[in-house]
Amino acid sequence: MSINATIIRSNLSLLPAFGLGLGVAVSVGLARFAYALLLPAMRESLNWNYVAAGSLNTANALGYVVGAVSAYFLLRKIRPSQLFITGLLLTIVAVLATGLRSDLLWLTSTRLLAGIGAVWVFACGGALVAARYHAHQTLRRVATGLFFAGAGIGIAASGLVVNPIIAMFGNPAWPSAWLALGVVAAIASVWPILEVSHSVS
Repeated sequence: MSINATIIRSNLSLLPAFGLGLGVAVSVGLARFAYALLLPAMRESLNWNYVAAGSLNTANALGYVVGAVSAYFLLRKIRPSQLFITGLLLTIVAVLATGLRSDLLWLTSTRLLAGIGAVWVFACGGALVAARYHAHQTLRRVATGLFFAGAGIGIAASGLVVNPIIAMFGNPAWPSAWLALGVVAAIASVWPILEVSHSVS
């Protein structure tokens, strides 16, 4: 049976999976990949050495660990949909906050928070997709692929946002790039937040 026939027969749409995938676009593409694009500008503007630059990556990775461990306990008390929304909001705040100050402790903290939020979005979003399409194996596989494909959308969006700003205004404009990324993240989060707000998972 074709995918289109399965969709018609099951009366399900793949649009919710795509919408939830925008959460991955925010948490992986805009919050994580964008740092690789902005790192050269930040290093030059802030006179960082390799240790300072690497510490932000370490903080982000630590955030993933903290996010994974905390999710294990939090999901015993709240629904995946609630933690998904919380993770998205935390990621948006972290991305915006990265453009507000330039001291290393502040930036390390924002990268840590971005990592925590990203794990909550990634893990809970995948669970929500699996729950929505649990009765339709073929659609579940396609929906899962659409969800994770959101990472590619976020990576592409990061390049479209960051590169023109740095090219036009130079390396000192890195805070503006982070703020722009935060705005894009907030806009991209509207659909997935509305999607999970109607979820009973």
